[in-house]
Amino acid sequence: MKRALRTTIEELADLYNNAPCGYHSLDKDGVFTRINDTELRWLGYSREEVIGKIKFHDLITDRSLKTFQDNFPQFKVRGWVHDLEFEMVRKDGSILPVLLSASAVTDPDGNYVMSRSTVYDITERKRAEREIVQLAAIVEFSDDAIIGKTPDGIITSWNKGAERIYGYTADEIVGKPISTLVPADHADEVPQILDKIRRSEHIEHYETVRRRKDGQLIEMSLAISPIREREGKITGASTIGRDITVQKRTESINMARLRLLQFAATHTLDELLETTLNEVEVLTGSLIGFYHFLEADQKTLSLQNWSTRTKKEYCLAEGKGRHYNVSEAGVWVDCIHERRPVIHNDYSSLPHRKGLPAGHSPVVRELVVPVFRGESIVAILGVGNKPRDYTTHDVETVSLLADLAWEVVERKRIEEALSLLAAIVEFSDDAIIGISPEGTIVSWNRGAERLYGYPAEEVKVCPVSILIPDDHPEEMAYILDHVRQGKPIERHETVRLRKDGSRVEVSVTISPICNSGGKIIGASTIARDITELKKAEIELRKLNEELEQRVIERTADLNRRSTELSESQQALMNIVEDLNEKTDELEGANTKLKEFDRLKSMFIASMSHELRTPLNSIIGFSSVILNEWIGPVNAEQKENLAIILRCGKHLLNLINDVIDVSKIEAGKIESVAEEFDFYDLISEAVGLVRKDMEEKGLDLQVAATHQQMHMDRRRLLQCVLNLLSNALKFTEHGGLTVETRIMPCPGEAPEAGVAEISVTDTGIGIREEDLPKMFQPFVRLASPLQATVPGTGLGLYLTRKLAAEVLKGDILLTSEYGKGSRFTLRIPVRLP
Repeated sequence: MKRALRTTIEELADLYNNAPCGYHSLDKDGVFTRINDTELRWLGYSREEVIGKIKFHDLITDRSLKTFQDNFPQFKVRGWVHDLEFEMVRKDGSILPVLLSASAVTDPDGNYVMSRSTVYDITERKRAEREIVQLAAIVEFSDDAIIGKTPDGIITSWNKGAERIYGYTADEIVGKPISTLVPADHADEVPQILDKIRRSEHIEHYETVRRRKDGQLIEMSLAISPIREREGKITGASTIGRDITVQKRTESINMARLRLLQFAATHTLDELLETTLNEVEVLTGSLIGFYHFLEADQKTLSLQNWSTRTKKEYCLAEGKGRHYNVSEAGVWVDCIHERRPVIHNDYSSLPHRKGLPAGHSPVVRELVVPVFRGESIVAILGVGNKPRDYTTHDVETVSLLADLAWEVVERKRIEEALSLLAAIVEFSDDAIIGISPEGTIVSWNRGAERLYGYPAEEVKVCPVSILIPDDHPEEMAYILDHVRQGKPIERHETVRLRKDGSRVEVSVTISPICNSGGKIIGASTIARDITELKKAEIELRKLNEELEQRVIERTADLNRRSTELSESQQALMNIVEDLNEKTDELEGANTKLKEFDRLKSMFIASMSHELRTPLNSIIGFSSVILNEWIGPVNAEQKENLAIILRCGKHLLNLINDVIDVSKIEAGKIESVAEEFDFYDLISEAVGLVRKDMEEKGLDLQVAATHQQMHMDRRRLLQCVLNLLSNALKFTEHGGLTVETRIMPCPGEAPEAGVAEISVTDTGIGIREEDLPKMFQPFVRLASPLQATVPGTGLGLYLTRKLAAEVLKGDILLTSEYGKGSRFTLRIPVRLP
């Protein structure tokens, strides 16, 4: 019996000490009187350290102390507590979360003796609770829309992300079918998705379209998973949705940009602009698109192109290539006035709209964006008639593609300019050669092949010295020294060797070439064969000498015969006879004089060509450098290049005037009539002088009319420019007025009328006695501005000659000294 009792006591002690939970007892003061091994292991203490020495509240955190203080006195009275949570502190300082339940042991009188407390380690439960709270927070505040729904598609949960993406609050949407978010044209998706969920299938990265509360459609990527109970039964589904509208739009824009860049490589500028507008229409859902350029004056639009659909369905009015005044345009140029993108989502209600041209379909809404380069607007791109309102997203899309189109436009313009320069170089009559700083040939045009006889493949990487004769030993060093120092060599007359060993006289101009950093990387040499010119000079010199000798001889002969005349009649008769004999000689001399005139004309033509070629190179290359096509230049360099460019153009204009005068006097200028708009010609002429007028602070008034002309447009433009330039030179204050009018001829058809262009200035005016001199060649009247205003006295003489002999018209002049002048050009509307 005793052994069995001892065995039972031992089993009970083992069960107490090694139970999966903690057991302890506290006296009325809360001191441990009993504790099992399990709880001791949890806390890290020995029984000797705890029993009778430590109170329960010594082993709990401050946060748990109040719970103990509130409940222990009541426990001793009431006799029980259930499921109190405490944070016990282990011996090593770590925290042990526990769940405690206890009952009181009392004496026969009901007085509290001690507790029987059961303690459960709830570390794992607390961790699970924290994970659940954390997971709930992640779900609630996720940027993604996380939605719970029943197997039948009824929404049961709705997080903050869903509120932001779809616009509904949880109160508004929970309990409603998920089809509320699905557009009508995607309605068949819901049954298919729910069917897959019932079959326990997962759906990942499903891209589709959903509808917000405000009706806006958004691109979504969905991941849908079934939700199961413990037993595995499917009780619903969880949908995680991500708004990929921006991502899809960005992808679409990038793909459109890539397509446009590829398209631009093989298509014209017009085709590029039309394709750009087609892409923009697709990306914004628009039905109308246009792209127009804004001129440098920021006042004139150059109508460029429309989308394919616009031209076919919406805008049948003609206008391509037309210049349009911004001040006369309607609301579609508000973006220019306001210098920002402008949206008109209710076009019909705009109070300042001016109506649409004939042939244009109605506009419901529009979006127009400006394209900036620096502070200037260079173009505008507009779209219209989107089924819904335009948004800031549309502004971003249109702006990106409008800017890309302008980048490609500029690139194609540069490519065209470079191609033109390359063609000029390649097909020039002159020999144009590129050399390295060491004198190695790096480029060789067709003119060089013709002049020197070498094909390009034979001389590339050869020294340029192969063209220099042995009897010019210092010339190579002279050329390379100038190139390395960055010094040009102009019109250097010398001798070169051809491939066949023959010599040719040439005039050579050598210009250093620098990279964007200013380092000299080579030189360009332009050589012209002047052999015939030299022969003409020698022959001309010989003819001059012969002519002078003949004049001397004839003068001496006439003097001698004059003396003889006073002596006798017979002598006079002899002189007459001699003069008759000399007639043949004079006729021969006259023939030679005509030949001299021909050589003079040839000499003038050759010299003018000789002058114009380097001038064109100066103008072309200085323009290329000034426009920074081969690299940036600083402000001082730009100013100097601008001076070079202006002087070059001025000298070229003087040479052209001399040539034109020679051609007119020789009767070699013929009119070339073409059809054009009178208004466009006046606008072009005014545009060419506008910058100079603004720099002088002069006012410009233009009153031009539209009229179809059949006339030599080039010569008429030259005359108008000459009159404008002349007025600009001699006007320091006030301004210029340009007026046109068409005067019908009585009894004749309207197209047989007379066009009149008047240029009136507020300049220094002309004295009455000087008026007859105004149209004489090489005459410059004395004036206060004579010292500062350049000129040769050929401008007005050439203008009158062109007006009378080419344009079949005339120029009238009225002036008041000190107040200004008025030049009026009258020409027929149509040349015969």
